Amino acid sequence: MPYLEKCLELEIYLSDDYLFREGERGDALHILVSGSVDLLTSQGVKFKTVSYCTLGETSFFLFEPQICSAKAADSCEVFQLRMATFLNGLDDYQLSSQFREYLAAHHSSLQEAKASIENTITNLSSSKMVKFFDANDDI
Repeated sequence: MPYLEKCLELEIYLSDDYLFREGERGDALHILVSGSVDLLTSQGVKFKTVSYCTLGETSFFLFEPQICSAKAADSCEVFQLRMATFLNGLDDYQLSSQFREYLAAHHSSLQEAKASIENTITNLSSSKMVKFFDANDDI
């Protein structure tokens, strides 16, 4: 654990700052320790607000682009673990092969989590849902 503590970078995000955008490389794991973050579809439809959680883990561990955007809903403190730092730490502690085995064993559950989020995004991105949310924003 002391290694991870040294590797985490504290970032401050102000309201409306993006932690990441859909399609960007998932090269950091984001640990939200204060504030809240809106998760958005590519059309900018908010589908969830989160706080005190980890963000981007599916993209991080699957080495894939982000599947949604994350925008600060208010001031946030976020610890970030960069992929390069994480992989170097695995090498330093001779854990790379164990990590690869873990990923192989849990690949399907990561894919299921990703598919669940993508289904939510797809449903919310339908033109009827976008119009519904837009109409409710005006109320």
